[in-house]
Amino acid sequence: MALPTEDDVRTFLAMQNATYVKSARVVDQTVFLVVDAQRVAATAHDGQQTSRRKLAALARGLRERFLIDVQISQASDEESARIQQVLEGVLKRRFAEAVSEVTVALLDAETASVWLDAETVTDAALADQISQATRDALDLLNLFVARGWVALERRSGSRGNRCQGVAT
Repeated sequence: MALPTEDDVRTFLAMQNATYVKSARVVDQTVFLVVDAQRVAATAHDGQQTSRRKLAALARGLRERFLIDVQISQASDEESARIQQVLEGVLKRRFAEAVSEVTVALLDAETASVWLDAETVTDAALADQISQATRDALDLLNLFVARGWVALERRSGSRGNRCQGVAT
C-alpha cells in the first residue's frame, strides 16, 4: 500500500469529526498529529472536546486504515508555535542542508515533544551535532532533555532518516 498523503489523512480525520486536531503531517512511515490541548478533557462531550481514549481510538483507526505509525502530541498554546519558530530558525541556519522541518508541541510548562525531519542525514556525527544543538536551544528556553534522545532513526523502507526526541 502506498503511503497516505496529508490530504488522505485530513479526509480520514474529517470523517471521524476530529476537529480537535490542529495539524497532521506525514513523514516517511509516520503520521504526526498535533492536538489542541485545550480540547482534551477527562471525558469527551459535544464533539468540541476529546478524551485520551478517543485519541487512542483515532490513532488505532489511522494505523489500521493506512498501515502506518501514528504519533500524537498535544500543543498547549501559541507558545508551542513560537518555540517551534525559534528552534527551526536556529537549526535551519546551522544545518541548512540537513534539517528540512521542525515540529514542536509543548506538553506542559517543562516538556516539549520535538520532531526533526533530517532525511539527508546519514552521518552519526552530524546527527549528534543536530541533537546537541537542539538540546542547547531548548536549554535556553528552560526546556531540559532529561529522558532518552533518539539522534538518528532509520526505518526500513523509508526515504531517509528522522531525528526524533522528547525533551523534558
